[in-house]
Amino acid sequence: MDHQSAQLGGAGNGSAAGDPEVPSCQGCRRRKLRCSRDKPMCNHCQRLDSPCVYDTKKNKPGIKTGVIEGLNRRVEALENTVFDNAQPGNPAPSSESSQIIGAFSSLIQELRGLPKYNTRRQDL
Repeated sequence: MDHQSAQLGGAGNGSAAGDPEVPSCQGCRRRKLRCSRDKPMCNHCQRLDSPCVYDTKKNKPGIKTGVIEGLNRRVEALENTVFDNAQPGNPAPSSESSQIIGAFSSLIQELRGLPKYNTRRQDL
């Protein structure tokens, strides 16, 4: 197989099978088949006489808007609660403190799974 047909997914007929910008049709994705991505109908849908529908909306990869800000707000609220409970003269940790520490730990694990971003604010 030459380089050009390898890029085209082996189709060799000028289809967009090698182009990652063109999604597979819904039918091929549902059946987990390699879509020829021919328009208006791909080979599989044409052979099966089924509707061939391509999604036009492209989902963006990565973290959704506001997730990091929401997590930062949760961390800040938990920190405030922990620091408020850690004031001198407060009794030994209660079950509420244990729950807060547990929530804090799970939030830290969630934050560790996210890509690193510079979230420092510059004071004006």
